[in-house]
Amino acid sequence: MSEVVATGRPLTVLALLRSAEAERDLKAAAKTVAGLTLEARQGALKDIGESVFNGGAPGIVLVDVRFDDAAEMAALERMMQQPHGDKEVIATSNAAPLQGVRQLMRMGIPDFLPQPISREDLVAALDTAARRNRSERKTSLRSRKIISFIKPCGGIGATTLAVQTACSLAAGERAKNGGVAVLDLDLQFGNVALYLDVDAHLNLFNIIDAPDRLDGSFLRGLMTRHDSGVNVLAGPQFVVPLESMSPDLAVRLIETASNEYDFVIVDLPQAWTLWSHAVLSHSSAIVFVTQFTVPALRQGRRLLDTLRQEGLDGVPLITVINRYERSLFKREIGNKEAEKALGRAVDAFIDNDLKSLAQATNEGVPLAQVRGGEKIERQIGELAALMCDKVETAEARAAVN
Repeated sequence: MSEVVATGRPLTVLALLRSAEAERDLKAAAKTVAGLTLEARQGALKDIGESVFNGGAPGIVLVDVRFDDAAEMAALERMMQQPHGDKEVIATSNAAPLQGVRQLMRMGIPDFLPQPISREDLVAALDTAARRNRSERKTSLRSRKIISFIKPCGGIGATTLAVQTACSLAAGERAKNGGVAVLDLDLQFGNVALYLDVDAHLNLFNIIDAPDRLDGSFLRGLMTRHDSGVNVLAGPQFVVPLESMSPDLAVRLIETASNEYDFVIVDLPQAWTLWSHAVLSHSSAIVFVTQFTVPALRQGRRLLDTLRQEGLDGVPLITVINRYERSLFKREIGNKEAEKALGRAVDAFIDNDLKSLAQATNEGVPLAQVRGGEKIERQIGELAALMCDKVETAEARAAVN
């Protein structure tokens, strides 16, 4: 008896097979592998594969492919383009032309098992897949820093904070390798490009219009680099229906960006869309921005409740009070009243320095270049540091688990 040494724990494999003969051979080989649980299903990939790729476990999927079946190969390519979490995919076939194997590699399937499947080939493939899975998960945990900014209503200043936080990160030491990206996902009224005074000729609509082209190279070609070092994916230049973005495309976009840049700042629309949950669930942290007004706090509580109801309370959350008025006199709404209204503590306060922020926005520059904006610049820098600390703490916990 042998074991899949890379896992150190029981391993589950789901095999999508085309014939009873392939299933018989695979089960015979799997019997000799200690710690392996095998589930086999028979049928055409285009009929049974979709639910597997969209579901949760198992971590390794063995796919029986027919290279001469164009519909099957197209179905496999579509599935590989969709987010499939931590799943590793291994292909197998009873006939494997060289061109077909190269096609698998282009799809992102690096391992192939010839049929009939032998025990030695199976153990080697599973061992490699398990090692790759663990390595990629650790790399992802260490490197992925996707920070999504949300707000309960308009006029809160969340986009300004997202932009200036990105500038603060770009000026710091934590983003020296891959840089900082801001993705403006407000399909209808995005202002990131306007606030940084960058050309928005190439923008998010280019991705929505040609989703199959999305990869790292295509994304970088659409980004505009600001003098601060921030890379901007502008929102569309005209109003686009919110449903034009699918959950799958939204996740592919932010994950592609996270592979290209050290930090990805996502500015989300005020509306709760069909893809909001997908973006937030794949975020490293959520920055919730509100103000000390009755409408903002009430709407803020509704948004926070929505996060909990959607099962997003596991994503690190930072609550920010923007345009905070410091006064010797008692405010109409105090800190304790605000925290009670929101149902959680406030993590950061950003002063109401409209003059400095307006100048930075009008000139399209970081606060560091605005005279008199030193205090609010420091506060935003502290917010950026808090974001990093939250993400790194979550990464450390996840790595242990």
